Amino acid sequence: MVDTQGMLGNFEDEGWDGYACNFSTWSSCVNSTASADSCNNDPESPCRRCTSTRGREQATHITCTKGSNGGMVFRFPAGGIFPVTEQFTIPPNTAIVGAANPNHSSDKTLQQIDVGGQTWFVVPASNTLCGNDPLCKNASAKGPTACIGDPRTHRQGFLMSSNSMLKNINFQGADLGRAASEGTLCGPGAIELPGCLSGDGCKEWDAGVATTGAGVVENVTVENVRMSDAVKRANIMQMGDDCRSGEALDSDGNHVRAHQVTMFASKLPAREGAKHRDILVSNLVTMNSRADGLNIHGAVQNLVLKDSHIENSGDDCIGIWSTGIENMTIQNTTAANCAVTAGVQSNWGSCMGTYAFKSLDVHGFTCYDPFLKLPAGGCNARSHYTAMHLNHAFANDCMPMGASLSLTGIEYYSSDEPTVPLDRPKCGQCRSCCGSCSTAGFDALDIHYLDDSVPAGSCMAKNAGC
Repeated sequence: MVDTQGMLGNFEDEGWDGYACNFSTWSSCVNSTASADSCNNDPESPCRRCTSTRGREQATHITCTKGSNGGMVFRFPAGGIFPVTEQFTIPPNTAIVGAANPNHSSDKTLQQIDVGGQTWFVVPASNTLCGNDPLCKNASAKGPTACIGDPRTHRQGFLMSSNSMLKNINFQGADLGRAASEGTLCGPGAIELPGCLSGDGCKEWDAGVATTGAGVVENVTVENVRMSDAVKRANIMQMGDDCRSGEALDSDGNHVRAHQVTMFASKLPAREGAKHRDILVSNLVTMNSRADGLNIHGAVQNLVLKDSHIENSGDDCIGIWSTGIENMTIQNTTAANCAVTAGVQSNWGSCMGTYAFKSLDVHGFTCYDPFLKLPAGGCNARSHYTAMHLNHAFANDCMPMGASLSLTGIEYYSSDEPTVPLDRPKCGQCRSCCGSCSTAGFDALDIHYLDDSVPAGSCMAKNAGC
C-alpha cells in the first residue's frame, strides 16, 4: 500500500534517499534555459541528476522536449518522488508532465497505489504550513495565518503562468489542520493562479510581498492530477455525526495530512483591470483538503472545471466568489463529503457555495452529502442544507447586475445511500450572507433551469439553511 513504512506517507526529510532529487535540483531543471539536447544529454544538467530509482524499468531522469508553443515540456519519470518545499512557479510556455494519468477512468475514487508507475510530488512534514499543530496556532507553525509572509515558506505547491500545464501527477500535502485566517480565505492552494496574498485583497502587483506572481495569466491547463490521496483516507464515520466540529479522521483516529486548498484563484489587485483567461481544469481528483476544494476568488474569464471529483474538504468543495467571474463552466463533476475536515475550527460549507459571479453554467454536478438527516450535530448555517447554496454576497464581493446561472443535471444524494435522492433541496438561497452589499444584483440573478433536475424557481424559493 502507498501508506506503508518506507514508501509514501511518512514524509521523510528532504535528504531521504527515496526522493529522486531535492527541490532545488528539480526546480532548477524546469527553470533551465538550456536546449532540450543539453537537458537530456549533458551529465551536469540538473534534469539528469533527478533520477527515479523506483520505476519498474531502468532508472530514468527528467527529460525535455520542445512544445508546440515553442516552450519546453519537462517529463518527470515513473517512480519519481519529488519534494515540494516551497511554492514553485511554472515558467510561461512550460509544461510539467508526469508518467501517467493517476485517475481511474471508471472510478475516480479508487486510490492510486502504483508507486513505480506514477510521478509523485510530496510536501515533507518539515516544510508544512502548520508543522505538527492541528490548529496551526502555536509557535511551531510556519505561518499562523496564510494571508501574509513570504509565499515560498507557506504556499507549497504550483503557481501557474501563461501557457503553462500541469499534467499526470500525484500531489500529497502535509498539513494537519486548517490555517488560521483573518475572516477571508487566503489559500494557500496546491495549485494557484497569481493574485493577492491577503483574502481582503491588495492594491497592486508586488510579487513575494503582496501577491503571488506579477500579473494575470491565460491559457492554463491542469489535467489528470490527483491530490492528497497517498495516505490513509479521511473517514466521515470518525465525525460521530457531529456536523459542526467533528472531523473526518483516518481509520486510526489520526488527522489526515493534506494540502490547504486544492486549486485557488485569489483576489486580483484593485488596480488590475484585466482577468485571468482560458483556464482548463480536467480530470482533477482531490481526496482531502484542509479548506476548500476549488475556490475562485479572483476575476477569471472562461474557466472550465470538468470530469473531476472533489472529496473530504474542510469548507465548500467548490467556492465561487468574484464579481469578475465570466463564462465559468462546471461540467460532469462530483463532490462528496464536503466541509468535514476543519473539525474544532468549525466545519462550514457544502458541495457548492456561490457569492458573486457574472455568468456561471453548471451542467452535470452530483453532490454526495455526508449527513443523511439534519440537523446532525447542529450544522453551521449554510452547511449541508442544499447541494448548492447561493449567497447574496460576501463582504465587498457583490453579485453584479445582469448575472446569469444555468443549471442542468444536478443530483443530490447522501454518502450513506448514494443511489437514493436526498429529501432536501438541490439549490437554495441565503440573503443574509454576507456583508453589506446591496441585494439588487442577487435579486435580479437570471437563473435558467434547463431540465427538471432542479425545479424551476426553487433556487430562490428554498432556504439554504440561513
